[in-house]
Amino acid sequence: MTYQQARELHRLITLACLTPTFTSRYTLARQVKDAAVSVMANLAESFGRGYRGHLHHAICIAKGSCAEVRSHVISAYDEGLLDESTFKTLHAQADRVESLLGGMRRAVAANLSDHPTLPPKRDAD
Repeated sequence: MTYQQARELHRLITLACLTPTFTSRYTLARQVKDAAVSVMANLAESFGRGYRGHLHHAICIAKGSCAEVRSHVISAYDEGLLDESTFKTLHAQADRVESLLGGMRRAVAANLSDHPTLPPKRDAD
């Protein structure tokens, strides 16, 4: 489910970046598209490797990329590159994906901490 939602985020971002106003800002369009595809790619890579420790790490990276997408979407809206409706759609989808990733991260982290062959988690300083 999370991968499909990340894929939808990437699709929506790609469509938004095709508008003439957004294409005029090539660097921002490239950055937001790269961040959106990073969410998908990190999820795919993590599941492909099949190691829980790597899964947790990749989910954290994907979550960070999703936050980057939201930041770029806000910048694009502030600069007048997105209309309000598109902004709300993109922002809501990024929030949805980030929430799903947060849940996955917590579940994987709990599973890692309960695994008897892994070293115990260190307390944060």
